[in-house]
Amino acid sequence: DAAKQFPVPVVAGAVVQKDVPIFLDGLGTVQALNTVTVHPRVDGELKKVKFTEGQDVEAGEVLAQIDDAPFRAQYEQAQAKKGQDEAMLTNAQRDLERYADLIEKKVISPQQYETQKALVAQLDAAVKADAAAMQTAKVQLDYATVAAPIAGRIGMRMIDQGNVVHASDTRGLAVITQLQPISLVFTLPAQNLGEIQREKIGGAEMEVLAVDRDNRTLIDSGKLTVIDNQIDTATGTISLKATFPNRDLQLWPGQFVNARLLLTVRKKGLTVPASVVQRGPNGAYAYVIKDDLGVEMRPVTVARIEQGEALIDDGLSAGERVVVDGQYKLQPGSKVKIPDASPKGGVPGEKLAVPARPVAAPQQIKDVAGILRRGEPTILVLGGTALREGALADAHRIAAATGAKLIAEGSNARTQRGRGRVPLDRVPYVVDQATKVLAPYRHVILVGSIQPTAFFAYPNKPGYLTAPGAEIHVLSRPEQDPAQALAALAAELGAPKVAVPGSAAPEGPARGKPTLDAIAQTVAALLPENAIVVDESVTTGRAFFPLTYGAAPHDWLQNCGGSIGYGPPLAVGAAVACPDRRVVALQADGSAMYTLQALWTQAREKLDITTVIFSNRKYQILIGELANVGANPGRTALDMLDIGNPDLDWTKLAAGMGVEAARATTCEELADLMAGSLKRKGPFLIELVM
Repeated sequence: DAAKQFPVPVVAGAVVQKDVPIFLDGLGTVQALNTVTVHPRVDGELKKVKFTEGQDVEAGEVLAQIDDAPFRAQYEQAQAKKGQDEAMLTNAQRDLERYADLIEKKVISPQQYETQKALVAQLDAAVKADAAAMQTAKVQLDYATVAAPIAGRIGMRMIDQGNVVHASDTRGLAVITQLQPISLVFTLPAQNLGEIQREKIGGAEMEVLAVDRDNRTLIDSGKLTVIDNQIDTATGTISLKATFPNRDLQLWPGQFVNARLLLTVRKKGLTVPASVVQRGPNGAYAYVIKDDLGVEMRPVTVARIEQGEALIDDGLSAGERVVVDGQYKLQPGSKVKIPDASPKGGVPGEKLAVPARPVAAPQQIKDVAGILRRGEPTILVLGGTALREGALADAHRIAAATGAKLIAEGSNARTQRGRGRVPLDRVPYVVDQATKVLAPYRHVILVGSIQPTAFFAYPNKPGYLTAPGAEIHVLSRPEQDPAQALAALAAELGAPKVAVPGSAAPEGPARGKPTLDAIAQTVAALLPENAIVVDESVTTGRAFFPLTYGAAPHDWLQNCGGSIGYGPPLAVGAAVACPDRRVVALQADGSAMYTLQALWTQAREKLDITTVIFSNRKYQILIGELANVGANPGRTALDMLDIGNPDLDWTKLAAGMGVEAARATTCEELADLMAGSLKRKGPFLIELVM
């Protein structure tokens, strides 16, 4: 009675009539239509490799050249032998013609004539044998040029130029995989076979959708091509194959995707939100809202529920109102109250005005200009927005006009770097290195920065890194606008605009063992234009700056404090903020363990992030800090800094979070994996074992 007296607040919805596609869902594996291992068909030295790993090749395109000198010699020898026998055949044929006249005149015996006739036949056969030998030699010569048997994408090179190859080699030169079109093999329960066969017999091509793991994002649309000829009795499933055009190369051999086979389309089907359907002792039912706002508990027949929507066979009519949420307080005859519709969310808020930053006082500008005019050893320490491209150009003008030097703070939130921008090193982290770099300067001018300071207090080492007696001057405090201060200082000095010193482009990815310099060279060579680099490489990346001056223009983000594990979530933030730019995260393995869950977010949001894990399997920075404070750690202390017992397997950790991953142990493998990841959408992780 109380339920009837007081209206129950509920969320209402309507029965919608529309065409409803009926899908059968299964898990599938992407397979290439054709995969060919390219083998040499003759023995010899591999003189030249004419393909690039990962290149798309056409059928008949030359891939490699084997030394053809022996085969060319055999061909020319066969050609010469054929010419010799042809000449002898011509001479014998002429003799036979003369013998024919002579035998008519009975000048020679029949035996001589028959002998000459046999010689002509013999030489004719020899010429034909020579032609066959010549053709055989030509085939061998042609085999020395290795061509692509099919069109597709060629994989990694399996043998290097200069090696001797054999026709009997089992490994081959490379593998070509046809990617367009491509197949998807998937399984469905055997009980669905009858429905599929009925639709297939109807003659219409059945559409198959390849969707991502969330079962919502469409990757490609294809057609069902094959139904297997037997049911797998062990699993009770039937295998099917679909073919996809794969125009955007989003499907890759070996990839697991969800397959959705469009069985049919239910015309004018009745649908409601899945939460409308309730279950009771007598089966499924729904609460229908009548005109007087009373509710009726009505039995319904549900055909299927998919992606939050129920298809109703019987029990409801189009346009009827039903209860979507709030059923637990209802009973037949209850009155309901439907709240007024609230404003929809998802509306972007208005952009807040950015408050203007305070500017340096004119007297600060004049005082610093006076210091620079003295010509004494001076260095400008840049921080904050002084490290943006325009401000750096003004700082370079000032340095060129006065002879002062430039350096960045040790850690900076964002630095704009790369070809066409001012190359700038930073204050070293290690105290001894930093004091050596700053020792020559009598004047230190702070531009949006603080006085260079050691990160930790060390016994018998200075806290401030500038030379004893060096004078500290402030052009702009951290809260002030350093770009305005630099522009004003350049104007005060009358510093003309000067060209930015050129930085040579990297030679290309390094080869061999992944040393610190080789890693930096490889990253610099492959970094795409306008990339965002998130740097938590810690000890591995301390010397990366000089070797990446010549990389494509990019933004470099660093940790400005002691926040261990900031790299993975910062990469997420950068990718969300700039979806049109590739994020490259250079990440130490120990600190990455603090925020491993960020990989799950990368996969969920399909963020374009390439993460390189520097897997040295120890907290190297803490080992160094123990040495810096003069500690002599024992076995127990060192074991606490060891993360290699057992070894972390980053490929499996990433896969568990939904991020594809691979392991590299050489610079060549790092370059191949990094280049491949930059061409694709979504996150990818590379574990670089060091």
